[in-house]
Amino acid sequence: MTEYKTFVIRLKVKKGSEEERLLEFLNNDQARPFSKPQMILLALKAFWLTLSLSHYNEKIEQLLASLNQGTYLWKLQEQYLRKIVGIESTSVDSQEDKTPSKPPVSTLPPEQPAFHPFGDIVSIK
Repeated sequence: MTEYKTFVIRLKVKKGSEEERLLEFLNNDQARPFSKPQMILLALKAFWLTLSLSHYNEKIEQLLASLNQGTYLWKLQEQYLRKIVGIESTSVDSQEDKTPSKPPVSTLPPEQPAFHPFGDIVSIK
């Protein structure tokens, strides 16, 4: 028998923000194409699984596999979204897929502030 653990996440976002609209969309059973937990976990896996695995000191092979999976999940999601919203891929998009990828190089000077993707939209208080 498979055991499960329940997690509850409460968010406080600014009224009128894109984040509010996103969360309202996720709460709307009629609008969502998939279940809310599926959509949230897939997005979390694509963006944050590698960082989580690194926190738990997983092997480098697992971290690389997670990075590759995140990239793959985003490409699948991009194809899905383009189809659903009616935006076709451009020739630039298809050229990017054929270009061999180079390892990421950090170009930020050390005095730059850390990356904070959420600004003050999501309350952490």
